[in-house]
Amino acid sequence: MGIAGYVFCLWLFAPVAVSIDNPPDRLQDGLQGPVKTVEWRVQEMDKKQDEILWRPAYLWKQVIYDESGNKTEEQRFDENGNQVDSILYKPSRNKKRMEQEWTDKAGGKTYFHQEFDFQGKILSEKYLDASRRLIRRWIYEWQPGENYDLVSVYEADGKRTGQGRWYYDSRWRVIRKTGTGMDAAYAYDDQDRLSRSEQKQANGTWIIEYQEGRETKKSVSLTGGTAWTAVFRYEDDKQGNWIKQTEVILSPPGQAPPETEFRRVLRAVEYYP
Repeated sequence: MGIAGYVFCLWLFAPVAVSIDNPPDRLQDGLQGPVKTVEWRVQEMDKKQDEILWRPAYLWKQVIYDESGNKTEEQRFDENGNQVDSILYKPSRNKKRMEQEWTDKAGGKTYFHQEFDFQGKILSEKYLDASRRLIRRWIYEWQPGENYDLVSVYEADGKRTGQGRWYYDSRWRVIRKTGTGMDAAYAYDDQDRLSRSEQKQANGTWIIEYQEGRETKKSVSLTGGTAWTAVFRYEDDKQGNWIKQTEVILSPPGQAPPETEFRRVLRAVEYYP
């Protein structure tokens, strides 16, 4: 997936914070303590006939946080260790703008801009090319008394290519997104961390449950009749941050084996002194 596609998927499905004054990224990501960097290494199952083997773990992502707990840089890698892209996070001094500078594996740059009002609520987003020419724009229009934004998507030529609604709770957290071919709902715990997400698309429904910022259960039901459920198990370091996540697929009742390990994610967490 290219950067444009990745940006669009993040906008479409992630419960994006609508205010730059939300809790620091570190807390929203479910991390404890003065975290400096987090590296994710993924290990996937390779089933050959009746034998289950595990491929070597590969570096998938690295995130760097500043001492206040906000992201400053993020990098993603492919299975061969090659950097796919990187993101630099650059908030303005008055916190009314946030710029993300994206660099792809060929060195090409694109930019993602967010603008906020005096209360910190998001007003618009722009996706720009290396020359800072407009590629795509999102406009948020508040509907008085309705508690939602009408979100319109425009291409560089001014043509509107999409429209949806983002609904908020009393704490300005996104609780629902609707649009062409999608309907997503979100719930949070008392620390503003995601506790449940449900995403409905034309090809199926995805439900993910969280506890303390961690995925605990994922249920998928596709329109063709395919369905599965996975649970996530964790091992923690002394600070209480997980350093190993195991994704386990549950078999239908009465089927053996009752569960199968599917994917492992190993995290290395570095802390500020």
